Amino acid sequence: MVSASSRAAVALESRAANKRSVIVDAATDSFLEFGYERTSVDAIAEQAGVSKQTIYNYFGDKRTLFRVVLAGVRAAADTADELDPRLLRNPDTVFEDLVTVGRLFLAVTLSERVSAVRRLIVGEVARHPDLHQVCADQSVAQGPRIAGWLAHRFEVLAAAGILETTEPAEVAGQFFAQLSHDGQQASAFGTIALTPDRAAEISARAARLILRAYAIERPA
Repeated sequence: MVSASSRAAVALESRAANKRSVIVDAATDSFLEFGYERTSVDAIAEQAGVSKQTIYNYFGDKRTLFRVVLAGVRAAADTADELDPRLLRNPDTVFEDLVTVGRLFLAVTLSERVSAVRRLIVGEVARHPDLHQVCADQSVAQGPRIAGWLAHRFEVLAAAGILETTEPAEVAGQFFAQLSHDGQQASAFGTIALTPDRAAEISARAARLILRAYAIERPA
């Protein structure tokens, strides 16, 4: 039987988590609308319906809260959980599977929220060089889990004689870099939504480049 003190502790922890989430949501909206410099802790507190001291108790300062906001967006942009585990396991469908991965990557990383945060990062680093490391640590260009997932799949494909590489993580990075570059250009840095056909075209181009460079049997 769970004791009354245990139930109280769980309830307290849940309330704290909810309050933290409300603060982060309010901070994200404020940073995106006003930028880092013009966003005040007072304004975040008012929007979140908490005291200024509560924000300091949870996060310490505005810089740390900004880091948490970037980390949250980065986590949301990490598409690893949405990937079908059957992808890149059949040698006959490597190209098609890479296109599927690419389309999912583009859909998430070029979403309105992620694109807005990317533009925010570019602007704030230019105005506040001291934030460079904070932003670099929380880059939203490529989630760490999807990068690790693809590197592992490339490693398995290399071991099976499908790809020729001893640096699967580097190959995965090249794939995502090509997607990011072409996606940013085609979407005007996330301000214009890509059509499904355009996203498929960009993904197919990136997949072909990777396979022409690393596949044992080069595609036409």
